[in-house]
Amino acid sequence: MILLTSDGITSPQLEEEIKKSLVPISRRAALVTTASCRYKEKDHNVPVLSALMRRFGLEPECVDVEFQDATFLLAYDVVILMGGNPFYLRKHLKKWKNSLEVLTELANRHVLIGISAGSMVLGDTMEFACQIEPGGIEEVGENVDCSGFGIVPLNIMPHYLAYLTAYEQTKEILESYEEETGRKICTINDGDGIIISQAGKKGRYIKDERYTPIVAPDMPEYQAYFFDLYGTLIDIHTEEGDHELWEFMAKYYAYKGAKYGSWELRWRYGALIHDEEERLLHENPKQIPEPQVERVFMRLYEEKGVRVSIQEAVDAAQVFRSFSLRYVRLYYGAKELLAHLKKKDKKLYVLSNAQQVFTASELRYLGIYDYFDKVCLSSDYHCKKPDAAYFKALLTSEGLDPAKVMMIGNSEYDDIRTAKALGMGACYIHSNLSPEGETANCDIVMRAMDLPSLEKILCREAHLA
Repeated sequence: MILLTSDGITSPQLEEEIKKSLVPISRRAALVTTASCRYKEKDHNVPVLSALMRRFGLEPECVDVEFQDATFLLAYDVVILMGGNPFYLRKHLKKWKNSLEVLTELANRHVLIGISAGSMVLGDTMEFACQIEPGGIEEVGENVDCSGFGIVPLNIMPHYLAYLTAYEQTKEILESYEEETGRKICTINDGDGIIISQAGKKGRYIKDERYTPIVAPDMPEYQAYFFDLYGTLIDIHTEEGDHELWEFMAKYYAYKGAKYGSWELRWRYGALIHDEEERLLHENPKQIPEPQVERVFMRLYEEKGVRVSIQEAVDAAQVFRSFSLRYVRLYYGAKELLAHLKKKDKKLYVLSNAQQVFTASELRYLGIYDYFDKVCLSSDYHCKKPDAAYFKALLTSEGLDPAKVMMIGNSEYDDIRTAKALGMGACYIHSNLSPEGETANCDIVMRAMDLPSLEKILCREAHLA
């Protein structure tokens, strides 16, 4: 039996398929770590897979075909080709003359599991992956062979939804490749898998039911939507603790005559953020304070006796943001969701815990600013979610009936609780930026980031049940 997965054996359905096919003889499982060329047996998936194999009554062992003929894999009941660099894995499997025969035997008489790169090498080709992420080839070297082993009559693209967000041209590249070559690409999302009984046979797709959206059967059609941004429409990663950031900012301030050591600047920045929060809390003890970060950058100049304009403080804040930013991008389907809702004459608003000097520019850069009837950022209101005052300020200024408005966000604490308490509708999206293990009880629960599915639900193009 062959199981092709994107991120491993992560659902009860996939575990059950393995149990049904497993015939323990040696009671051993091989975790082939070759593709994880930087980490090998220290790969973060090893402990998870080892624990799972033990639950199946098998003793897991980390093995590496980079240094050992693949024949030894036939001694194991289960062989797992782990994720990493598919070209690196293919290179070291191919150098053993009997690799194709061994993999075929494993597929027909044992349990052969592919995870990400491990799934890709079992297909016919990996040419399309070269166009999406060429770095994988560069890691292996020149003259890389992009062919697979052809154990399964498929060309596998794992982590599909994640790649659509991370690499904007993914869908276009895959469609173009299919059109030019006539080869169909089979995409797999995280949590899902493809079961194939034997080498060369067709498979069946198994979807992780845990990620299926939960929709209240009596959910009304809302007239307006409040959107959180980061973790809901926008995927972002910053490194504000990076020492190089603070060394750079110390030099930036020194050019203006404000001399700081990097550690001193970092400490004073944190202290002034706290001081601004205390000031706002003193002015309004009932609200959750949100300072304007440009005031902090202004005060950093003033502490060194340097007078600057507010624009120079804003410039310093934006330099800080740009240097600390690793990436900022839309989740796949974000723009299409907003466009479809606007086409249906819905009112769209931003209600986000964010700084005006950072986020307004990022919204324009990402091309979604103009979809919104109003953009509300917490720094402009001096308070933030989950403070009900922040929600009420937008509801009141726009003359909105809470019962006709839905809050959409990725935090049960910040977004969902207050919305429900105010009589609003609510949609919770569990994204990569949501707290681990968090969920919610509301109109819509998206148990994974999937904005195309949310679009169908909100625009009444999906079955609501």
